[in-house]
Amino acid sequence: MKYVLLPGMDGTGSLFERALNKMRHLDVQVLPLPERVFSTYSALAQAIRPELPDTPYILIAESFSGRVAAEIAGSGSENLKGIIFVNSFLDPPSKALLNLTTLLPLNSAWLWTIAKPLISYLCLHGKGGEIYQRLKSVVAGVPVSVLNSRLRMMADMSPPSVNLALEVKVLIGKQDRLISLAKSERISASYDVSEIQVLDGPHMLLQTSDEACEVLVEMLGHGFGAME
Repeated sequence: MKYVLLPGMDGTGSLFERALNKMRHLDVQVLPLPERVFSTYSALAQAIRPELPDTPYILIAESFSGRVAAEIAGSGSENLKGIIFVNSFLDPPSKALLNLTTLLPLNSAWLWTIAKPLISYLCLHGKGGEIYQRLKSVVAGVPVSVLNSRLRMMADMSPPSVNLALEVKVLIGKQDRLISLAKSERISASYDVSEIQVLDGPHMLLQTSDEACEVLVEMLGHGFGAME
């Protein structure tokens, strides 16, 4: 079985070091998102489809990429055997949050300096230091047009309308300030959720918590009904 990691808003896949360290005994593929402007999640999902394995695989979708995974599953993928959503957006974020982020140049160095307490609070539960600098560096390398297009895609997102015949597991950080716990738990209304794990941790759960990365590996070890 292959495990495909889909990254969050930055789309680079460069922030999975902690998770990859815990998954080093597994067959893992990090699948970066194309650094192009897309108008819909469907178009983005279609663009990365050729990069997906031609053997059975599980999608592990973080944050922004939650809906990408849902689109891949909804349009049919014979080899896709399950999804793990990690603090994933499947509904639009709050309007207040979207209004704030659309006003700010997300890859601007000065923003990351003056707004450090806010960004740290929203994404990292107040953590700073090395992980904050790493996040800042990675986001700075993404074209602002691409970041803005991803924000627009999130704003235009409608709630999931298809109940997929696919097993789903959910990993949630209690201190996620971008997605409410209630929203994360509502995933079970649209998908066949077989396991939900709620842990202490912020939105960037796999980047900050060894425990979360270990639990993710355990969830994979529990198996999926469709797994061979």
